[in-house]
Amino acid sequence: MIKVIASNITSPIGRTVQENFDSVRNGASALKVMRDWNGIPGQICAGVFSEKDREELSLAGHTWLESLAIHSIKEALSQTCIDPGGSRVGFILSTTKGNIDRIEATKSQDRDYADPGITAQRIASGIGIATTPFTVCNACISGITAQIFAERMIHLGRFDTVIVCGADILSEFTVAGFSSLKALSPTPCRPFDIERLGLNLGECAATMIFTRSSADDDFNWKIVRYSLNNDAYHVSAPSPNGEGLLRAIRHTFNPDKDSEPATISLHGTATMFNDQSESMAISASGLGHIPITAYKAFFGHTLGASGILETVLTMKSIDSGILLPVEGFEEMGVSGKINVSDLTRQTDQTSFLKLISGFGGCNGAVLYSKKCAEEAPKNDSMGYEVLNRVHIKCGSTPLTEIYKKSIADNSRFYKMDTFSKLVYVTAALLVKDELPPHNPEDVSMLVFNKTSSILADRQHLATFRNSDGFYPSPSVFINTLPNVVMGELAVQYGIKGETSFIILPERDDVLIRDITDSVISDSPTRYIITGWADASAENDYEAEFELLKTQVN
Repeated sequence: MIKVIASNITSPIGRTVQENFDSVRNGASALKVMRDWNGIPGQICAGVFSEKDREELSLAGHTWLESLAIHSIKEALSQTCIDPGGSRVGFILSTTKGNIDRIEATKSQDRDYADPGITAQRIASGIGIATTPFTVCNACISGITAQIFAERMIHLGRFDTVIVCGADILSEFTVAGFSSLKALSPTPCRPFDIERLGLNLGECAATMIFTRSSADDDFNWKIVRYSLNNDAYHVSAPSPNGEGLLRAIRHTFNPDKDSEPATISLHGTATMFNDQSESMAISASGLGHIPITAYKAFFGHTLGASGILETVLTMKSIDSGILLPVEGFEEMGVSGKINVSDLTRQTDQTSFLKLISGFGGCNGAVLYSKKCAEEAPKNDSMGYEVLNRVHIKCGSTPLTEIYKKSIADNSRFYKMDTFSKLVYVTAALLVKDELPPHNPEDVSMLVFNKTSSILADRQHLATFRNSDGFYPSPSVFINTLPNVVMGELAVQYGIKGETSFIILPERDDVLIRDITDSVISDSPTRYIITGWADASAENDYEAEFELLKTQVN
């Protein structure tokens, strides 16, 4: 079990946890209505820093995103005596797009864009962190996934302390992308309300610092139990009945052993499908009477920062004896039974459940408590058997030809970008005729790379930065989330275990093995599709995957 020893939120309405909490308690919101923002036609509403804030927070030699992250981490570290340069201190960055505001249509035009793994390295250097960082890029659930990997790496013994920072910024790239999905509300969002129109985007950095917890610690917040899975339903829409999220709740919260949580902190994006899916999962879990909290109407959807921001703010509010209101909510607009209020409520409980879902079909749940509780048992052994290996490299048979000849099972393949095709073909060949009969929940995927989804990113950029007009494509934008291809595979092959995507500064087989072992050590998975897949150009790609069968007692 690990505990939180320090935290920070750096947002447009505060630079500390206390400032953000006070702002929300007083009804302040980061959301602003803007027209034709940065040349993108129409009206948007987003949580954005002021020009004054940007001037004060920006650091020489660092991008805007890096500056936010460095400020947040330093503020959290100031609450501790930790030497960030120690060999037992790890760093995990949670982000969906990193320095995406620095990217251009071609590599030769880029300013100082850095792959997300390099971005993590630049942030680590700015803090003085000496160990190799890694970036969790798991769509909207990145912040929760990053916390879970902090627990795993501490349990595995690689680190004694792990700094987790989530950061994303408002950019033309993301605004255009969500606009193409018709998902943006032009006015402040209204989670779970019958009049909700969609989400607002936001920018933020939030940090949590974790260490191992002692058995008698009833002072610090702790991660008690958690679950990650895939609903294997659709790459951009959650299961209508919240099936994946419901499974995550049931694996995380045990009503026979755990006291009722003070609140359930929801994703609450104010989109039609997300809010409905969350309500159905909570109702089916028997927790519909528990008060819910959701903060998107105060900050917007801060993407890779959201799971950390919302966790920290919930901890602070419960420590203060209150539950913050769901801003913008007036009339129930979902069919699942949930307990929503736009008023501040009192609480004397000391635990809560955090739920989150994201593109690619991924879902997460974490139970936090200040009191010691029974945590999920770890596997006795981290052994595994390699059932199959597949290695594909540019220069041999083209990906489409391999697909036509050996797989040919998914017409959507032809709409994928090169990186997604690479992952799909490699994984499909890996499991073809090699995956024994199994429970869908027993199969997980863990994919590593360096350049994220750079080819799809440039393709998306070209759809709205050209002389012909503003025509962003939703199908192109979806593939700019590198974990989405795992959603494609999950749907096609019925994979309902964990699907996580991790970016490294460079390929590091030792670190890849450690991270994979950390999953095996505490996951119920029995089969893992894992390996490296990177595509930096149309004619420069390579993937090397293994199918592992875990051997646990």
